[in-house]
Parts: sequence; C-alpha cells; structure tokens
Amino acid sequence: MTDQSTPPVTSSTRADQGGGVFTAVTSYLVRGLLFILPALVTLTLIAFIYGFITDLLSPITAAVLAVTGLPEVVITGGMLLVGLAVTAVIGAALESFPYVERAAGYAQRRIERVPGVGSLYGGFREMSETVANGEESFEEVKLVEYPTEGAYTMAFVTADTPAAIEASTGHESPGMVSLFLPMGPNPVMGGFVIYVSRERVHDVDISVEEGLQAVITSGVALNPDTPPHVRDEPPAT
Repeated sequence: MTDQSTPPVTSSTRADQGGGVFTAVTSYLVRGLLFILPALVTLTLIAFIYGFITDLLSPITAAVLAVTGLPEVVITGGMLLVGLAVTAVIGAALESFPYVERAAGYAQRRIERVPGVGSLYGGFREMSETVANGEESFEEVKLVEYPTEGAYTMAFVTADTPAAIEASTGHESPGMVSLFLPMGPNPVMGGFVIYVSRERVHDVDISVEEGLQAVITSGVALNPDTPPHVRDEPPAT
C-alpha cells in the first residue's frame, strides 16, 4: 500500500496563501468602495446644496421664527416647498406665454452685456441648459482622428458648422462638422469645440447615452459587445 502523505507546508506555500487572502480582501474593498463612493458623493452634494439654500434663507427663517414660533425645520421645509412652487410657476409661464419668454430672453441678454458678470452668467446659463437637456444637447457620436495619426477621440455633433467658417477654411465641399470633444470624467464642465472636415470624421454605431457613459467612466461602461462598425461619413450633397 503506497504511502500518500500530505506535502509539507513550506514558507513559500504560506506566502502564496497569504497573498491570495490579501488579493481577495483588496478586491472586496475595491468593490465596496465602488458601491459606496457614488452614494457618498451624491449625499454630500445634496447636503451642500441644502446647506447653501438654508444659509441663504436664514434671515427670512429667523424673522418667521420670531413671529410664528414654529420649529426651524418646519419653516425651512415650508420655504423650500414655496421656492419649488414659485420655480414651477415661472417655468409654466415661460412655456405658456410667449411674451414672458421674450421678456426673459431680453433680461438675459441685458445681463450678459454687463462686463465681467455677463460672461460668468452666460457660461452658467449655457451649462444649465446643457445639463437640463441631457442627451438632447448632442446630436450623435462621431470619431475624429485626434491628437495623432491612428488615434481616435470620441466626439459629439453639436450643430451645423457656420458657412462663414467653411468658406474661410476652404472646406465648402464636402463641408465641415461642429464637434464637442469632452474631457472626462465630466463632459459638461470641460472640453473643446472644434470644426472638422467631414473627410476626417467617422460614424460609429454608439448612442449618445453610451458615448456619455464612456466618457464619464473613462471607457469602462462602454459595452464590449457593441458591434465594431465604423465607416467614413459620406460627403454632403
């Protein structure tokens, strides 16, 4: 009968086992952080906005508290609800009455003409409209050869290129495309607007939602099963 004894446990075996445990614990920690961090960031942002609003309304809250004697939490919550209601009424007026929209547009243009303040206000207004419109701000996803030959950057079509730009660059035919090259991980806060000849732009079978997810997650969220179908954009007729 053959003696099948257990192999001896050496120092290298213990090191391998310890390394496996360490790797597993590290993997668990990373998975836990990936789950917890988005929630923490969201809650922190909500708490910051709430604190900013309550600090802004603190003089009114103190005055109402002195008159009514209600708890401060009730007063603050009531004022927030009133603020939301007023915001909804303003939005309804802007959508329902053309003259209100024209008056608001006139006021915005006047503010944007104020030196210093105008550029800041205009930038925040455009950023707010981009965030509110979401995917509607971009028409489709393209690939453009940038920054070097053989390297492609994901970009989003924003609008038609003005004819003056096409004429000044000599690209009336086949034309040009207005693209937004986002900077991850926040495509709204940073990027470049470029005008590229259609000959250097390629179509890609990726939706705008998938493109934004790819930028925000540095390409991690892009579905690997997406068909690799890239084709040159046909010249404009």
